Amino acid sequence: MITNDIGVADRGIYQVVWQGVEKFAKEFSCSAKVYISGEKDVEFYEKSMMDAVTDNVIVCTGKDFEYAVYNMQRMKKRFA
Repeated sequence: MITNDIGVADRGIYQVVWQGVEKFAKEFSCSAKVYISGEKDVEFYEKSMMDAVTDNVIVCTGKDFEYAVYNMQRMKKRFA
């Protein structure tokens, strides 16, 4: 899961989504990891996505990631 600079302990949407990701990982015997972007910036989100793509599944939550996901889909066919 990729978050902005807040991380998953925000007592909000990221924390709830992370709990779902952890539950999924446990049920399907796969790993889960959090990638925290250094700043609230499209370039930082894209770097985090590139770091995370080796794990096959990326979860991004919220409007903050809209442009980064769009850009990555255009550049790499693996992002969909």
